[in-house]
Amino acid sequence: MKLKLVCCINIAIAVLLSTAALGQSYIRHTMEQLPWSVTSLTQLESFLSAKYERPVTLQTDTIIQSLKGRHHYFDLAIDGFEVHHGLVKWNDFSSTASTLSFPVFEGEITLNPTNPSSTIVQNFIKTNKLSNYILYSDIKWFIIGNSLVKKWVIRYETPNKYKEVVIENAGEILQENDFIVHDKADTLVYINIYNPDPLTSARTAYGAPYVDDFDRNNSALEAMLETDTIRLRWNDAEKRWKLESDYAIALDIDAPFDAPPAFEKPDVSNLLLNRSQQQFEYFNAFYHINKAHEKLQHLGFPNLVNYPLAFDARGSTSDQSSFVPSGIFPYLKFGIGGVDDAEDADVITHEYGHAIAFSAAPNTNLGAERAALDEGFCDYFAISYSRALSDFNRNTVFDWDGHNEFWPGRTLTNRRTYPTDLERNIYEDGILWASAVAEISDYIGSENADRIMLNSLYSWFPYMLMSDAAHLFMQSDTLLNAAANAELASIIFCDRGLLPGCEDTLISSLPLNDPYLGNSYDFAYNREPLYIYPNSRKIEAIQIFDLSGNLIYAEEWTKSEQLLYEFDGAHLPQGVFILRLITDEEDFSFKLIRLWN
Repeated sequence: MKLKLVCCINIAIAVLLSTAALGQSYIRHTMEQLPWSVTSLTQLESFLSAKYERPVTLQTDTIIQSLKGRHHYFDLAIDGFEVHHGLVKWNDFSSTASTLSFPVFEGEITLNPTNPSSTIVQNFIKTNKLSNYILYSDIKWFIIGNSLVKKWVIRYETPNKYKEVVIENAGEILQENDFIVHDKADTLVYINIYNPDPLTSARTAYGAPYVDDFDRNNSALEAMLETDTIRLRWNDAEKRWKLESDYAIALDIDAPFDAPPAFEKPDVSNLLLNRSQQQFEYFNAFYHINKAHEKLQHLGFPNLVNYPLAFDARGSTSDQSSFVPSGIFPYLKFGIGGVDDAEDADVITHEYGHAIAFSAAPNTNLGAERAALDEGFCDYFAISYSRALSDFNRNTVFDWDGHNEFWPGRTLTNRRTYPTDLERNIYEDGILWASAVAEISDYIGSENADRIMLNSLYSWFPYMLMSDAAHLFMQSDTLLNAAANAELASIIFCDRGLLPGCEDTLISSLPLNDPYLGNSYDFAYNREPLYIYPNSRKIEAIQIFDLSGNLIYAEEWTKSEQLLYEFDGAHLPQGVFILRLITDEEDFSFKLIRLWN
């Protein structure tokens, strides 16, 4: 959620975002297109065995189905031992070549076959008083450079911790992964909500009277409440109506231990709350979590986060929210420091976005750029959700929770490029990705961009780079739309250095400075508009001449700050013409064809 400690991962076997690590934290995963002949598990094992020049087995085939493919997850074993974080992922598509992502080594693999003593793990458990909290302990290959060394791996969960540690021979921790990642019969009833937040609804910035003021309500904030409906579900064991659905369940998980709403008989007058009442945040979070899942269903992804996601709307006294992938049940905790996090739909849907990413590509959030991509996707998902409600401040994230005296929030930008502008901060770097996809959404429509983005998540893999994510987005568009949006998406990705040959560190491959044309075929034959991309030039006017040199159209142009300019040419007859673009430095000429049946 925030620059402070925000974001999250997801359920079950969790994700690495923060580590105290050596060696393996810098492992690189790569992705290759598979030969068409590789179609079975045995062939995959042979393919990797040849790569590693070692006997390879792939274990635990877990399959997740996307709109256009089957995504297999395997644990990698070399010479009979599992590799720690050695996830192998096979993206199997019927209409295009499959891809395989897997760990790569710095050179020829060397093995240290010595088994560590069991005394090491026994002493660690005893010293740290973990005997009642161990989820598993096992010996695995640990990667250091091109070497595989056997180490004890322990996963445990206490009331306040959920961690995995790799133990060195002397008992010290070689690597530690914290899986709690911080950030931030039914009946129909009416409730008050912020939709998405009071500032967006009021179309104003943070400032009196639109201020937190220690959770006090006032007439201005009261006026921004909207009334909508939710469904309460009957809990027969407790004989209460509760905030429960197939996709969300309210629980009192952590301090300050403010119990969620529960009713013997719901009274409408008791449900229309305002922000000064402690149970308001529960209703608001429950409403937006369910609406976020409805969005997934509408887009065609009912298998994402298809379980009741537990949440505590008042689960932390600090100004941060977190997702905890507990081994018992996954849950969200929203903070009440500063502006209460669960009052802002951007916070709620950002956190929910981490559940989406893990549901599509579990156990893949490993590595700095992969973690930044998770943040970027969640910022984009929050932006997309709130843009559907209002176009005010459409490029800011956390309008109500941030952008105030508590913390600065985040804002999309189109001025940062890859990889020079990476700050090695997953929240700041995530904005680069969120901004790119949001700009694509501006041109191709939010539902189209959302569907492409969500479908590409299924192919995400550990230690991937932002350029990998751009490639997978383009692949997703090919699978879903026969690459109908490829030209525009490639321009935006290239402008940010995210495609091969466009990296901003390659002087010879900087994005072109000269204007150029797009969609020229459909302009010629299908009566569609011509796209004029100004790039870094300032275009002052356009002129169109026939082949005899007669000027037949002229227009001054003051929109050079746009990514592209659409010229419909509706007045042009059939024929061949010369288009001249007059810029502040020089003129450029292009041949136009206008033919149709």
